[in-house]
Formats: sequence, structure tokens, C-alpha cells
Amino acid sequence: MCLPDNQGVYCVVFHLVKPISQKIGKLDVGDFNSGYYLYCGSAKGRSGLKGRVQRHLRKEAVRFWHIDYLKPYLEPLMVWYVITRDREECDLVKALCVFEYIEYGMKGFGASDCKHQCKSHLLFAPLSTNLDDVFENLADGLAGINKCLV
Repeated sequence: MCLPDNQGVYCVVFHLVKPISQKIGKLDVGDFNSGYYLYCGSAKGRSGLKGRVQRHLRKEAVRFWHIDYLKPYLEPLMVWYVITRDREECDLVKALCVFEYIEYGMKGFGASDCKHQCKSHLLFAPLSTNLDDVFENLADGLAGINKCLV
């Protein structure tokens, strides 16, 4: 995998083929439409971006984060990341939400401890979304962002 061991923030882009309803930890049951799901997080620990994202890509991981409840149904496509000690995943969420076709996913998802009170750290984009265009436009406004296919 092309991810570095450095600390940083990331967005894992997943594809959900068919709609599901799923209980998410202590949150309620969520209805998830088919499309792209963008999960934003930060990797501040010793394992860095590589370790954190690799865990998110393992379908059989112990359920610890909200994303762990959805992973059995999702196909990972790519990871967008920024090597940084200063930025928060909220910066990625805000940068992605400027696109009119990207919307917040389930309320509170991945944002239980969010200091910036984000609605969600899981975003949804319809299948008609051109992910390459999203990344290119994101790169124009977010210095240092990189892409890694999985």
C-alpha cells in the first residue's frame, strides 16, 4: 500500500453496491443507499496513516469505530490523505461538503468526539459522481493532498 507511516488525516472512499439498513454502535439503525461513502478520520498514533487505514480496510476487524459496522458491506476504492500533525479530519469534511452532490451521511457517524461539532465524518456521494474530478478540485484547495488506490 502506498500510504506512509506519518501522522495525518485521511478520507477512505468506499463503494456500497446495494442499499442496507444497519445498526451502528450506540447510534440508531441507519439506512444507507447505494453509492460512494467517504469516511474521514485522523491518524495521530504511532502506526500513522498506513496503520490506521489498513485497519479500516480489514473487513474482520473488531467493532471499535462506527465504520467497523459498515465495512462488511463496503468495497474500498481509494484513500485521500494529507501528511500533517496540525490538521483535523474536520478540515477534509468541510472541504468535501462544498461539492453540491456530496452530503452528510448518518448523523453523528464518526463524529462522537468531534471538537468542531461536525454533523458526521461519513459523507455520501451518488454513483454518478466523478471521483477523479472531486479529488482534482479538492487538491486545488487543500495543499498536500495525495491519492492512494487500494
